[in-house]
Amino acid sequence: MQAFHQGLAQEYDVIFMDPPYDKNLINPCLEAIFTTGILNEGGIIVVEHSAKEEIDPIYSDQVLKHKAGKTASFSWLASL
Repeated sequence: MQAFHQGLAQEYDVIFMDPPYDKNLINPCLEAIFTTGILNEGGIIVVEHSAKEEIDPIYSDQVLKHKAGKTASFSWLASL
């Protein structure tokens, strides 16, 4: 994620994330997004992820909505 961010020259209002399932990439990606500042104030992140993977509780204040299915979940998070 860090190498990817180095190529970005702007901030975003909406970020869509769909990391490979069951690879434990959700929280490292969220950490990179929040620490690098690529999400504008008032922006949102939409994450599609495995129902087996949970959003880390440290982001609980940012979670706006969560919908879980049998195999997939969607989570919406707000900027810090």
